[in-house]
Amino acid sequence: MKSAKLIILTTVLFSSICLGEVKGYAEETTEYGASMKSKSTVSFEEDTSTTDPLDPINPDDKNPIKPTDPGDHEEGTAGPLSIDYVSNIRFGLNKSSGKEEIYWANLDTIKDSKDTELEVPNFVQVTDKRGVWNGWHLTVTQEEQFYNASAKKSLDGAVMTLNNGVANSKDGGETPSVSAPVTLTPGESVDVASANEGKGSGTWSVRYGDNQEEGKKSISLKVPGATTKAKGEYATTLTWKLSDSPV
Repeated sequence: MKSAKLIILTTVLFSSICLGEVKGYAEETTEYGASMKSKSTVSFEEDTSTTDPLDPINPDDKNPIKPTDPGDHEEGTAGPLSIDYVSNIRFGLNKSSGKEEIYWANLDTIKDSKDTELEVPNFVQVTDKRGVWNGWHLTVTQEEQFYNASAKKSLDGAVMTLNNGVANSKDGGETPSVSAPVTLTPGESVDVASANEGKGSGTWSVRYGDNQEEGKKSISLKVPGATTKAKGEYATTLTWKLSDSPV
């Protein structure tokens, strides 16, 4: 009986000692690690380059366009807020008439990057690269009445009107508002389009006519029947201005 108790006691003590040794070994384990912060920065500067004009119906910056009559076009303006292109509005050759007539402007003829000629609605293109989207305002002024320099005659009472204005952009974003119709009076500035704050970022065109067919009947010149129509070309100048704030 004494022998049995001794064996049991010895077994219990041995087990306790072994467990104690295992516990002491686990407490000596240490985990290592570290952390450190780094910085990432980006800076911006004004883009003062020019922007290529694009097809007003299907704009694609990989396929810029160019005028077929470059000698009669001013270069696009440079800078973060720019006028990139304006169509020359041509009413073509017409028969003299003794009654009131309405003449329609020809479509603009352009060349794509492959020198393929395309007819598109007359248009103006502007770009806002400022990065702050403060809005902008586009106006046009007919500087004087149509004038025939050879005959020294004005086309008195003639009125040009821009109809069916459509804003379009490859960049998406909030669409600027387009004035329609735009009736021109010599010497007076009139609104063409305006982008409120948060709108009009990127490159936008305002075309007159949603497509080719509508474009053929979108810019009119009404001439009274009593107005003298001397043989030869009558011309005027349109001045387009882009300001850095909405109306």
